[in-house]
Amino acid sequence: EQALEVAMLAREHGVTHLHAHFASMATTVARLAALVTDLPYSFTAHAKDIFHRDVEDADLARKLRDADHAVTISEYNRHHLVERFGATTTARLELVRNGLELERFPFRGHAEIGEMPRLLGVGRLVEKKGFDQLIDTVHALRAEGREVHADIVGDGPLREDLAARIQQLGLTEQVHLLGPRTQEEVRGLLAQADLFVAPFVIGADGNADGLPTVLLEAMATGIPCVAAAVTAVGEVIIDGTTGWLVPTGDTPALIDAVREALDPATDRLARTTAARELVAAHYDSRGQARALRALAERSAHRNILTEPIALADLDAAQTPTAQTATAQPPTGQAPEGRRPSAPTLSPAASPSAGVAAAPTGRSRS
Repeated sequence: EQALEVAMLAREHGVTHLHAHFASMATTVARLAALVTDLPYSFTAHAKDIFHRDVEDADLARKLRDADHAVTISEYNRHHLVERFGATTTARLELVRNGLELERFPFRGHAEIGEMPRLLGVGRLVEKKGFDQLIDTVHALRAEGREVHADIVGDGPLREDLAARIQQLGLTEQVHLLGPRTQEEVRGLLAQADLFVAPFVIGADGNADGLPTVLLEAMATGIPCVAAAVTAVGEVIIDGTTGWLVPTGDTPALIDAVREALDPATDRLARTTAARELVAAHYDSRGQARALRALAERSAHRNILTEPIALADLDAAQTPTAQTATAQPPTGQAPEGRRPSAPTLSPAASPSAGVAAAPTGRSRS
């Protein structure tokens, strides 16, 4: 049903190419809609949709083969997919990085730290975010006589566990679980923070962050960033140049990095300036939009579905969990712990571009 809805919208708006974000259900819907409309389709692979243990290799390989092209957001992801599926299956895999509207994130640029430094973490309260390590870092610094505050933005299944850890360590005045916030509110918190901390880990289910947009936002804003080295994070957090990169799961290393980042003798401005320059050079949304549009225009009249659509695919697309044609997260979900916005049924790009997006599920993992 939802593939048919996307197909009808595509015809109504004169769409010439279908593009989905996340290689899971959204791409299944786009693939079926492409069959109905005889349009080419493509998709962007992000993180959970390729790293989670429940990802079916056969399904993902089929999509990589018969999509007009596939996009992924990092060199790490591209290498991972080529190693996993081989050069032939991934022959039409392209790299298009995440994009930021840089004017929404003016560079703060100052290197001063307040008397009570504020650490900030943003994301769903799930294992892969590693927020328990952020709490432990605050506790360790306090034991050394260094008082800091930490705000954690987001919600999720580990909220009660994290709250209990905060209580157990006596940090109720130092660590605050703020719950979900709007994008505007997150930008305000970024402007107030002295340090952005992203202690990512690889979950027991294999799930890991790809390259969270909020990390790029922090870098663009000019906040010093400490992050753990999972997947593509090392492509933007270059240790000693654009921030502090620590081994994943290494709490002592995280504590050391945070301590150094907060040291008044540290040249924070040099790293934040380099971070902003990196984001501006490689993650400007205008450049990424041009790259996506060029790919869509190149394939506007091609439809290269090479395998028949399986009945299982059709059944999956008609299950209640399938999402409607939207370029926004469905109600009840929001990127990186932010408040959800209402879904839309419009194409993701302007009608002149002739490109529509199938449902995304989440814009950020």
